[in-house]
Amino acid sequence: MTSKLNGVLYAPGERVAVEPPRSGRIYWVRNPTFLEKPRWRHSVAALGGRRWGQLDLAMALRREVERFLGDDPTGAQFLEAIDGYIAGIETAVAAWRDERSDENSAALTKALVPPELVTGIETQITAASLTYANMQADRASYREYAGIAAAQMFLGDWEGKGLPPFRRTISGVPDELMNLIPSAHMVLIGDQVELLVDPPELLMGNSDSAFLPLPGQTPSGDENTQPENSH
Repeated sequence: MTSKLNGVLYAPGERVAVEPPRSGRIYWVRNPTFLEKPRWRHSVAALGGRRWGQLDLAMALRREVERFLGDDPTGAQFLEAIDGYIAGIETAVAAWRDERSDENSAALTKALVPPELVTGIETQITAASLTYANMQADRASYREYAGIAAAQMFLGDWEGKGLPPFRRTISGVPDELMNLIPSAHMVLIGDQVELLVDPPELLMGNSDSAFLPLPGQTPSGDENTQPENSH
């Protein structure tokens, strides 16, 4: 089964380049087969990666605001702001599903950014609620966990000044080579593999809010990836 990214179809096993900006490095990852896709998701979860979507967080924030400020007169304004934020995301998602245009993609990206009032109460709730703080921690660490699992399973080669020859063992990429990949690059590797595993046009057709774009991603994909034949 092929994967489509930025208008390019990739066959299973085909190499795709991940090029972190201004790094001089290229990481070549392999397009997963259909059997490898659930194995990758399992590997991310086994490492501790848990993905919460924007709507998951917004709805959890609403519950915690009700719990902590339900009897406080100021709570109503925060709930109203959160409800408006949720409605804006749902409207933007619906528009994008109807017409996957650049305009609707940009509108969705904008809708995912919480307004100042929501951001303000979110900071307070994160400090007061262990449940919400853990969700935020999950969200913050997910992309790196996804990148570690992606590199172990699908990284097949690299290019860059000072890098030793790439190699794999029966258990994946050796730790000494994994340690040479900066965290920011690991995140980009994970983003790339996630887009190959779950193309945006399929994710955005799913009502599960965990499938909404993560920070650093947009419904149109990742601009830091190139097909192999571009080099």
